[in-house]
Amino acid sequence: MIYYDNPSYHPLNAPIGDFFAILEKLAHKYFKLETNLSLFDVNKYLDDLPTKESDDKIIILSKIINNFTIGDFIWFCRILLKDL
Repeated sequence: MIYYDNPSYHPLNAPIGDFFAILEKLAHKYFKLETNLSLFDVNKYLDDLPTKESDDKIIILSKIINNFTIGDFIWFCRILLKDL
């Protein structure tokens, strides 16, 4: 991901310069096709984060991300990086 904007590090027809398109291309095989999380569930988990210790935060984020589809994950990353 460090070289997301350098064409010499990507195969032909790979998206160059679009961080989230490259993230989707690399990570799609690790995510579910369907999710059982609602926006309310994600919001509830995220509201709990400020009150938790570091180890608990990792567990909560892992629980959320493990139930995401690739589209949900890209949306979540865009929100975190303020690039929606």
